[in-house]
Amino acid sequence: KDENMIEKVNYDYFTFDLGEDYYILKNYYKKYSACRFLHAPADMLLEANLSKDEIDSLKQITFYTNDFSATMSRVDVKNAFAARFSTPVGMAVLLLHGA
Repeated sequence: KDENMIEKVNYDYFTFDLGEDYYILKNYYKKYSACRFLHAPADMLLEANLSKDEIDSLKQITFYTNDFSATMSRVDVKNAFAARFSTPVGMAVLLLHGA
């Protein structure tokens, strides 16, 4: 075991561009707890600003999306984690409880 390891740390390596490039500004922040592929349909439903009566009368909602997002169509989710990857479940929760 090297007792003097702290003396061997190259601090310049870790601080050479400190204060020049802020990586947090390049990060992606999710608006909802659901998978990011469900964010566009969620935004669409929220923008529709449906009344309770309109929501109650809905029989079906059709989303047009990409091939990958279309795979997130399960309705037989087993837990909250799986629900985050289901467009039907996510949109139903959004309509019933809001964002």
